[in-house]
Amino acid sequence: MVYPCILAEVDPVEGAFAVEYLEALKRTWSDIQEAELPGELHEPAFNAGIRYYMGDVLKQRAPAVATSGDPSTSPAMAPRMAPSGDAIARLSAETGTAPEVLDELLYFGPDGTPGINGGARRLGKSKAERTRTIALVLAGARHFANDELEVSVDQIRDVCQELGVYDVNNFAGYVSSVPGFSLSGPKTDRVLRAKGDAAMKFRQRVTEVTGASSSGE
Repeated sequence: MVYPCILAEVDPVEGAFAVEYLEALKRTWSDIQEAELPGELHEPAFNAGIRYYMGDVLKQRAPAVATSGDPSTSPAMAPRMAPSGDAIARLSAETGTAPEVLDELLYFGPDGTPGINGGARRLGKSKAERTRTIALVLAGARHFANDELEVSVDQIRDVCQELGVYDVNNFAGYVSSVPGFSLSGPKTDRVLRAKGDAAMKFRQRVTEVTGASSSGE
């Protein structure tokens, strides 16, 4: 399916770029169908998918799509993206979590930025639980796969907004009690740092969310 409002924003597209762009549209549409998104979320979902699949090519040739859309209005159920094999392998080795389990929950963008596949519903029963799950999973991915010693709380906030679980009044309290991580830094630049049990807490939560069997706690 070629989504007309997206094509209208990138006119004209030609040659090899057109082929690559249309292929990205097809893959994004497949993701949206798999996620069963309602019609009103199709356009922001297409924007997110095209940004992922086209990467730098889209930024150079079609900045309107690459930058369109307000992050705060992104769909609560984002399209499933393909994970980076190397990052998944490192994360699996560091946390003892099976690669196929990580694949189900996580993806890594072209720049190594981790994201969560699917929507927020399975991440917990409340905004508090979902926020802490997002923080644990993304901080764990950044720490163990990308060797980040400190993970900015702003990055966690952005994803919570994208997934529709951001609670402006209680967010700070939620991220202050993320299993396996401690909150530190000044109020304007808070970060999460891994504690000694971070790998275990990460593995436990990922297996709980995906319904996989946890091996060797």
